[in-house]
Amino acid sequence: MGGSFSGLSRQLPEGTRRLTLEEKQALEAFLTLRNTQEKDGSFTEYLLQYLTAATATSKSKSNSPARRLGLLLSDDKHVRADSVFALARLGADTQSAGTLRHFIESVCVSGLKQFWRGLTASPEAASSVRLDGWVVEWVLLQAKDALERIYNPGNARMQYNSLGLTMLGDSDEHDEHTSQQHRVKWLADAERVGGVGIEAWRTWWSGNGVVQELTCLALRSALSTQATINTLPRDFMMIRGVAEANLICPQLPPEICTGQWLSCGNSAAGTNVFAMDLLTPSLSWALARELPAESRQKWERVYSSRYNGLSWNTFRKAVERRGSLILLVREKVEMKGQSAAVLGAYIDSELERSPSWHGTSQNLLFSVCYGEHGQTQPLGVTVYRTSGFNDHYQYLNYSTKTLPNGLGIGGQMGHFGLWIDSGFTRGGSNTAATFSSPRLSTCDEFDIDMVEVWLVQPSQRQDDGPGGIQKSVVEANPEAAAMLEMANRPMYSSNLPQHRVDDTDEQ
Repeated sequence: MGGSFSGLSRQLPEGTRRLTLEEKQALEAFLTLRNTQEKDGSFTEYLLQYLTAATATSKSKSNSPARRLGLLLSDDKHVRADSVFALARLGADTQSAGTLRHFIESVCVSGLKQFWRGLTASPEAASSVRLDGWVVEWVLLQAKDALERIYNPGNARMQYNSLGLTMLGDSDEHDEHTSQQHRVKWLADAERVGGVGIEAWRTWWSGNGVVQELTCLALRSALSTQATINTLPRDFMMIRGVAEANLICPQLPPEICTGQWLSCGNSAAGTNVFAMDLLTPSLSWALARELPAESRQKWERVYSSRYNGLSWNTFRKAVERRGSLILLVREKVEMKGQSAAVLGAYIDSELERSPSWHGTSQNLLFSVCYGEHGQTQPLGVTVYRTSGFNDHYQYLNYSTKTLPNGLGIGGQMGHFGLWIDSGFTRGGSNTAATFSSPRLSTCDEFDIDMVEVWLVQPSQRQDDGPGGIQKSVVEANPEAAAMLEMANRPMYSSNLPQHRVDDTDEQ
């Protein structure tokens, strides 16, 4: 079926993009070296059936695999949308028609494996990638506005009067109820063969950037056979959009997939104790899409309570003045089988010990639902951006008598959007006007089960100390500072740098 493409007509049908030599080689290798045992509904099987589908004019070059791939890679967004619809076999009259949910699951598996393979430079590493339970539904429900256009095209909120003003229509409560009905109906349609027609598909596809990016990665994964990997340039980007899609993925270290321990300070040397705890490949993909470009580079885990212990001092040293961070916290549940909330924050600027709020409006709060919360929270990742209501972005303080001791993100003193107490056993979450966020945990206060911190952009300072900061004498000795504060003594050394001991001093 591979054949030669030397006789490919120069006059390809309208909407077909001419394949490059590398793309033709990749297609030939895919058709020749495909894994014929993959008959389990994988993305590879979808692509194979699409490329080799028999038509009434199957002998025509205009219906060759090269032409069909050209349609799939077309720069025309409408042509590409219809081609992926055919790839997914969503038409009820299509031979061996499938469901949208099954197709999206195959896209997620293949796309995330390609993402992981590219990051680790190891084809074997991708085999360890498993989807989180929330991923497929989260991808399906990304295009909220598109669902509104699909199921309620005449909604007053979508119309404009002669003055150009949006008509408000019903109340927010009614709109949320309607949106929930649309989500339930869409998920039901996605599980039925023929449940999603071409018009609904076009609307949903055009409004869902997540599925477009994952499909690009899945296509590259299927076409990047071992033969093409060995013969094509290392930086080969076969599909338009793949480069952009890869840019939103964090450069997580290879140890994540190989099972080797990424040192967090006090792990046993040479002990293979690494495990994917709170930050999974699926979650890293979802979060990276929300971050500034400079925070989408290499990520390093700098603290894990599983391996470093639930210690405030260890945690504080790992996060203070390090740079941009991702913080994840999981609450402890009392009953077996009860759902545990996972919540977190992206902290854009350096955390510094201070009695006042600091930080930037780039901070985020987020929560993760794995499906056990039922109807109270949608599956997947919910991200809350700053609202502009106040500048209570982040707070870090410890060893004080009158102010809260711990780490807080958003909200008010004592009523934080996310809070970790310096005792490091209790956390909390409240509604926070800073992010227009609801309570993210099951209760206002909770016992901490696990904490993870990832450094996503190191500090640019060149001094000594964590993150390149040279501490003052007082900052380097928090216990002594606390004693001075309790004795109401002035801290004359608060601005003096800590003495640095090196070989020259010993000599």
